Amino acid sequence: MNETSPKRVIKKYPNRRLYDTNESKYVTLSDVRKLVLEETPFCVIDKKSGEDITRNILLQIIIEQEEGGEPMFSSDALQQMIGFYGNSARSMAGDFLRVSSARISRCIGNASTSNKRTRRSTSPARVS
Repeated sequence: MNETSPKRVIKKYPNRRLYDTNESKYVTLSDVRKLVLEETPFCVIDKKSGEDITRNILLQIIIEQEEGGEPMFSSDALQQMIGFYGNSARSMAGDFLRVSSARISRCIGNASTSNKRTRRSTSPARVS
């Protein structure tokens, strides 16, 4: 995410609704997911406590994604991740996941760029 632009603030109200203060409208978890995919900087603030609950909302989005379609995490992998909490491996596992996900993102970005170039070079010539 681009840290130089101001973060969009989304407030979570006690009725569990999310309100995008930039757009002045209520949004869904799907809308927040789109912000992530568009790399729009944002934070989610609990309206009542003022606490930053961005991580909680991101975890909810992951749960929704895991429930629909092909899950990314197996039960075994989730159990192992839970096991990392409370022991010395937690920090190392967190660092590993951060580095690994960054590498995957770069690979996907590079592959996407390469595919776009390939499509342009193999597309039929335009006739004017």
